Amino acid sequence: MNTARNQRHALLINLTRFGDLIQSQPVLSKLKDQGLVTHLVCLENFARAAELLHDADFIHAMPGARFLALLDSTWPMAIVELQNWINSTASVEHFDQTINLTPSLSSRLLTSQFQSEHKLGFFLDELGFGCYSNNWAAFLQASSAHRGSSPFNIVDMFVRSAHLPTQKTKLKIKAPDKELISQMRNELSTKTQRNNFAGYVAFQLGASDDKRRWPVEYFALLGEMLCKELNLCPVLLGTKSEQHLAQKYENLSQAPHISLTGQTSLQELSATLSLCKLLVTNDTGTMHLAAGLGVRSAAFFLATAQPWDTGPYLDNCLCLEPDMNCHPCSFSHTCDTGFSCRKAISPETVFKAITHYISTGEWRKMEGQGAKVRATCLENDLYTLRPLNPGAQNNYSLWMSTQKHFYNLFLNDEALTVPKDTTRPEKDYCQNIVEHINSILPLLNLAAQQANVLKKVAAPAVKKKFLSTWQRLSHILSQSSYFPVLGLLWTHQSQAASSNLEEIIALCQRYEKLLQKLNNFLRM
Repeated sequence: MNTARNQRHALLINLTRFGDLIQSQPVLSKLKDQGLVTHLVCLENFARAAELLHDADFIHAMPGARFLALLDSTWPMAIVELQNWINSTASVEHFDQTINLTPSLSSRLLTSQFQSEHKLGFFLDELGFGCYSNNWAAFLQASSAHRGSSPFNIVDMFVRSAHLPTQKTKLKIKAPDKELISQMRNELSTKTQRNNFAGYVAFQLGASDDKRRWPVEYFALLGEMLCKELNLCPVLLGTKSEQHLAQKYENLSQAPHISLTGQTSLQELSATLSLCKLLVTNDTGTMHLAAGLGVRSAAFFLATAQPWDTGPYLDNCLCLEPDMNCHPCSFSHTCDTGFSCRKAISPETVFKAITHYISTGEWRKMEGQGAKVRATCLENDLYTLRPLNPGAQNNYSLWMSTQKHFYNLFLNDEALTVPKDTTRPEKDYCQNIVEHINSILPLLNLAAQQANVLKKVAAPAVKKKFLSTWQRLSHILSQSSYFPVLGLLWTHQSQAASSNLEEIIALCQRYEKLLQKLNNFLRM
């Protein structure tokens, strides 16, 4: 690797899956805006996805599967090969910044192997303890264990965890090659059963988990309506492992359609999406790829999925959730209804929304029809969701909006002000949260007082009382149904501050102030 000595280099480590890798694009772009030569470390099986990203000057694909296989057979050779790979990657003698966006121990260990002036995101201290570089990185770590409970989109958390400017954040990946677009246009034209369609609508039938997948029969009904009423041809997308879904669609549908499931490379998938008027999809990597290309989507968020943290980072996309009190469910949830949420959103509801979008370019307000319907928008340098029907303004949604406002100020160490939109959840819902907060506030106050005494008198009895209070507080917060991410954030931050009683006292006071402000707002 030939690099000029006077150039500044940044190393970005992201050892996550396809969708999250695509969503780290704004970090690379903002590093490039600062004049840095950028290096991206990703897993080898996602290296082709990394090639879709702008502003990655060097891509270092880590053969994680090979290292793991060697560990099973001859671990000394695995260590040698890992070190050789690190040496080849670190041919730049010094990185100005190493940014690790993956909170796992393995990724932190990898971060420690590179010489860097500044380590941001997640790393290890000199004693081997896990560290994070700011409040946002700590929140990102907490939310990774509670996906579905965070009010912030992961793109916004990536940018803030990397200490980068938050203004004008955009997710914009490389445009497909023009020749490839022409090739895919010809292939779509060849595969259609007639050549007078008004356009194409892409269908992503699969999902990471069947319980998060809108039924194939619903896709088939929607496809028939789009074809018959709007003269739009459905194009089925997906991997080889999802070909059985495409086959089921073909068996069910009586209308023309094209199946490219299992037949496209990532570059061909990108070119195909760019030819479509819209993507109808489950919560998938394809959805994030489309957002990076500027292709709008109508996306379903079912079972454990919800759009606050994993929705498409592009304005004017449609997010649909089942209008059910049990949604979103936790990852450990055992469903008693056979995940009936999958069938709560009807094809007719989606068709009506798409019809209006195709004719106007906007998503219309809707009546409640089994769905919570929202449109994405980027405002005040944060991803947000605009409600389009009454179901999207339920108690849970209003509580998420409240958390988003206060947590943003809290994580930025800014004054905690009342939101301009003072819409709150219903009185009984607010009262339950207020009662929960009132059970936590005295413990925070007590912990601060005990830490202050312990600072003056390091007696075993005082230390024991303080530890008992801290454990009780951590347990209540971590088990909270209203503050699951905040509970884990408290655990991370209080453990990091455990060696400094002044920091513990200040932390207790910060959380006490946050919860008191929330308390006052909910009681207004």
